[in-house]
Amino acid sequence: HIGMVVNEIAQDSGQPLIVHNIGRGPEMSDMLFAYTITGHYRFVPATYSE
Repeated sequence: HIGMVVNEIAQDSGQPLIVHNIGRGPEMSDMLFAYTITGHYRFVPATYSE
């Protein structure tokens, strides 16, 4: 299972929301600490020079 933290905050918990797909299609949920976090990665797009 994989999820991406987005810059929206859950009203109930105050935690960042997570976009994930657990088999029912993509959804945004308040589940930051619902599963054990086993890694933390940041996507950095490549820079292109012309």
